[in-house]
Amino acid sequence: MIISQPPKILSIKDNMYICDMLANNLRCIKTISEFRKKSTDQEITNILESAEKMHIRHYDTLLESLQDCEN
Repeated sequence: MIISQPPKILSIKDNMYICDMLANNLRCIKTISEFRKKSTDQEITNILESAEKMHIRHYDTLLESLQDCEN
């Protein structure tokens, strides 16, 4: 029997790594948001907004990966 896809199961180590990545991305989102709110330069504000959106996407993707797995 050939398995076309690996099972959707994460090890404890995988879960811990993903949780760390979630925490890191959340910390980045909060930090970038604070700097963006204080920025008076529109170019810097745009760059920070782009970085914030990137970290939000990463956070959402990591969260989805946890929700898709069976533990």
